[in-house]
Amino acid sequence: MKLRHHLLLWFALVSVLPLVLLLFMANHYDRQQYFKEIDQELRMELDRLVASYEQQKAAHRNLVSSLARSPVIEEFGDALLEVTQYGSLTWRYTKARKNLEQLFVDLQPLIPEQAVIRLLDGNGNTVIKAQFVETSQPTLE
Repeated sequence: MKLRHHLLLWFALVSVLPLVLLLFMANHYDRQQYFKEIDQELRMELDRLVASYEQQKAAHRNLVSSLARSPVIEEFGDALLEVTQYGSLTWRYTKARKNLEQLFVDLQPLIPEQAVIRLLDGNGNTVIKAQFVETSQPTLE
């Protein structure tokens, strides 16, 4: 009877141990595959987000570039140069500033998010700052 128990115990041990080992190996392989799929999906999502960010950045860059080349901005720059040369405000500066304010008001419906546009001089000092929060008159400094 003891021999029968020993044989049964050894038989169970020899047959169950490889199955348990195979189960652990399959579980490990499945986890590795799962993490590889997650990594791949995360990389694809990050690539999509980067592409979307690059598109938004290019759109903003194009907007600012177009604004910089606009006649209203160039006129204001010339008028600002006159002010620095004469040392006092001129009628041209006042007219150019009103035109610039109107340009910013007209731009408000085109800018859906909160934005700040700053007009800088050659030294990087803010000359005009327009804040677009909601559809209203922009806050100019």
